[in-house]
Amino acid sequence: VMPQLAARRLFLFVDPAPEVRIYDLASRSVIGSFGLPGGGELAAPAYYPLGVTAAGLLFLTRRENDRTHSLVVLGRGGRVVTRRRFGLDETGLGFTALGMSAGGVLFGLLAEEARARVVWWRSDLLVDGK
Repeated sequence: VMPQLAARRLFLFVDPAPEVRIYDLASRSVIGSFGLPGGGELAAPAYYPLGVTAAGLLFLTRRENDRTHSLVVLGRGGRVVTRRRFGLDETGLGFTALGMSAGGVLFGLLAEEARARVVWWRSDLLVDGK
């Protein structure tokens, strides 16, 4: 479940069929659904949801290797808006958690044996490709 706070909606991820249903809290009903891109594109390793922007863009990510993650941004109806790669060096890390703030900032909590740090990326720059 991924909330879209500005619109009071929930994005529900349904398995095993890779599908997202949009639930409107005001009407208490499902107002739409779409399948996630298939054909091996989102096959293993799986993409994981990061968050939904106020405009309804759904951010998904997956780890490609120790230094790179892929990002897919889906718009209305599950249409791919953009694909990007971003650097995240996980060499030697014991724990990594990625997420997205309500304001659209992607963040990572990275932990080593005795310390942790936070990194962040502006989602608008990732989407616009600047």
